[in-house]
Amino acid sequence: MKKNIFIIILSLSLILITVASLFADEVNGELYDINGKNILKIWGTHSERGYAYGFLMQAGITDVMKNYILGQVFMNNSIAYENIRTYFENYYGIEQKYIDETESMITGIQEGGGILYSTVLGRDLDYIDILLCNTIVDLSARFSILGDVMHCSGISSWGESTVQDPELAGESIITRLLDWTPSQTLLDNQLIIVSIPSEADEQGWISFSFSGMLGSLSGINESGVTAFMDVGNNSNHPNMETLHPIFLSIRNGIESADYNGNGQCNPDDVAAAIEDKLHLSGSITHSICSTEKDSFAIVIECNNASGVAIRNVENNTVVPGDNLVATNHFRELYPPVYCYRYNNIVDSLDANTEISSERSWNLLCGAAGTYGNIQTIQFIPFNGEILWATSPNPANPAYTQIPAEFDLQELFDLNNVTPPIVENNLQIYAHPNPFSKNVEISYKLPENIRSSQIEIFNIKGQLVAKFRIENSESEINKIVWDASGYSAGIYFYKFNIEKSPIGKMVLMR
Repeated sequence: MKKNIFIIILSLSLILITVASLFADEVNGELYDINGKNILKIWGTHSERGYAYGFLMQAGITDVMKNYILGQVFMNNSIAYENIRTYFENYYGIEQKYIDETESMITGIQEGGGILYSTVLGRDLDYIDILLCNTIVDLSARFSILGDVMHCSGISSWGESTVQDPELAGESIITRLLDWTPSQTLLDNQLIIVSIPSEADEQGWISFSFSGMLGSLSGINESGVTAFMDVGNNSNHPNMETLHPIFLSIRNGIESADYNGNGQCNPDDVAAAIEDKLHLSGSITHSICSTEKDSFAIVIECNNASGVAIRNVENNTVVPGDNLVATNHFRELYPPVYCYRYNNIVDSLDANTEISSERSWNLLCGAAGTYGNIQTIQFIPFNGEILWATSPNPANPAYTQIPAEFDLQELFDLNNVTPPIVENNLQIYAHPNPFSKNVEISYKLPENIRSSQIEIFNIKGQLVAKFRIENSESEINKIVWDASGYSAGIYFYKFNIEKSPIGKMVLMR
């Protein structure tokens, strides 16, 4: 197992005392259940998150790789698979951070007890296989290995279309159908991945995903920016320079704190990240955020031959009101072609442009729902409300199921799943965690200790702050650390007491 050793040097009454805390077998992640849905929460560097992902989800990842990718997509044809893998290695350029992440994922799978050996391939699965899995939609544009798998659609609304609704009051909302050729393996391995980076230039984001997926097919970041991708209907690919997986390009846009560096996190960051890379497949990415930000609702159309075109309410191709609609058909990059789902949505909006959260869900599902709908998602950026419905089997589309409800910020709260640290009658924990400026450290001292100090250390073991604390009759006491002048990263906190528990918190920018 990985060993993370943190050595803290304490100065006490001119005596240098070395206290070593060994975080043996530490996994920066937790797997739990909310409203009947699997939630994987991982935090730290790309390598730490990859390791935790592999360790906690080893059974699901190997199931998807062996039974969906190899078994269903490639029909257990090892020659075809290895040929496409060679193509992937020759033409795709992957950032080092994702190589580190997938290499650590493989280590986590091994140390979590997973079986990497594939009888079809006659070898162990490795990090390149994981990256290829995350490029499967792109590769299908050239090799047609998925067939006609996606019939996704989405509608976003705001302004005059939502102003009459008491809940929305003019704010934005987006509803999305993720359609895919039904696979019981995929349906059995659906989960929400909550990723909390320690890198200073990244932010937390969630992915409505499947075991083994790293990129963003359906993602929302901590700033409330969504990115829901549909496959485009034109994947002409004359340009074969260094290619990049579309899922990872979208992830770059929403995981970055400010991808385009304009001082605002909004859908333009997603567009810039897509435009920065060359993709094999066509894609249509529906992105919104709260209306308080600029460029808060756009559809990003992209393919290998023609690059990127942005569609917004000003070039909205027959959709009435303050609404945007996306399906699998280009409407700005190329002249629009007939799409019955797009037309059905427009017909409903022609009759009535007013939208509530309930009507957004029902309108989209009624006009565009198909038998292959495996996930239905709704998100309201200004209050963080999320609805997520999943299909249990091919006979029951997701939109027919009762959705689970989530709160965006609560998903990022590590204290939701991490109880207070209690050792030797000492109790201490930080909230919120991760945090961006101020963090509240709550503590409880045993009756025989009248006073102490809470000390905060950086990842190098350097003392950066300390607070004198007094015992009181209160059940829980609190101090607040203002970290506005400190660098983003991982910090540790403890009492200045022998055998004190040590907590970890993440400062994000």
